[in-house]
Amino acid sequence: MTHRMTLIALALMFALAPAVATFAEDGDQQRRKKRGGGEGPFAQLNLTEEQKAQVKEVMQSHREGFKQWKSENKEKAKAIREKMQAARKAGDKEAMEAAKAEMKALGEGRPKFDEVISDLEGILDADQIAKLRQMHEERKAKRGKGGKGKIGEKLGLTPEQIEQAKPIFQAHREAVKQYREQNKDAFKAAKEKMKEAKKSGDQEAAQAAKDEMKQLKEGGPSFDDLVSKLDGILTDDQIAKMKQMHEERRNKAREKMKNRRGGDENGQRRGRRGGQSS
Repeated sequence: MTHRMTLIALALMFALAPAVATFAEDGDQQRRKKRGGGEGPFAQLNLTEEQKAQVKEVMQSHREGFKQWKSENKEKAKAIREKMQAARKAGDKEAMEAAKAEMKALGEGRPKFDEVISDLEGILDADQIAKLRQMHEERKAKRGKGGKGKIGEKLGLTPEQIEQAKPIFQAHREAVKQYREQNKDAFKAAKEKMKEAKKSGDQEAAQAAKDEMKQLKEGGPSFDDLVSKLDGILTDDQIAKMKQMHEERRNKAREKMKNRRGGDENGQRRGRRGGQSS
């Protein structure tokens, strides 16, 4: 592995350390991969080749440990979230506080960043350890604010809400992705039918293809499913804001599609006029 690729691999491993604070570690890692991240935080530590190999091994071990903890506690976390949801619907503040305390206690058993630091102390020097702690605190502060421009900030979520909501958003994204993957051939076929119907001017076939596409979309995980799972975590105002944001995104997508179709139709008309004049 080249010097640059080694640093990138270590950076991805490092990304898992602060993420052990939530069930959403997998989603966070994927987003960091998409952003690229250059050579990442380890590039700032000026590691030797020997240190890189040792750090990679330590981070891999902690990554596996967190995955195991996440798997072992997945059902417990789900049960607690259901208690919170039921308590909120019933207006039972005492039950809600008890469920929150239970969630907090569960979270306290997760692998800690200090455990990572402890295993790295025999590998990194004092300055590198101090720098690592500083970067970790900066990441925590950023997550506490919900991230710039992200839904956490827009909804005004507390750090506790972010921790509880992240796994729900992640699970919803994965469910949508899985549904799309399982039905990709059906989506493709429906699109082809719409395209052919549009070319032939067959409005009945076009409507049938649109209905087929609509049915496919409605068969997957819905926004309402997501909202219902967040009902015991977000406040009524936050739920309302989230619904408003969702509707705004849908309207924006519709407008974009409308403009795109208008452009295609104008292009086709220009093409027909050009063909007639030639």
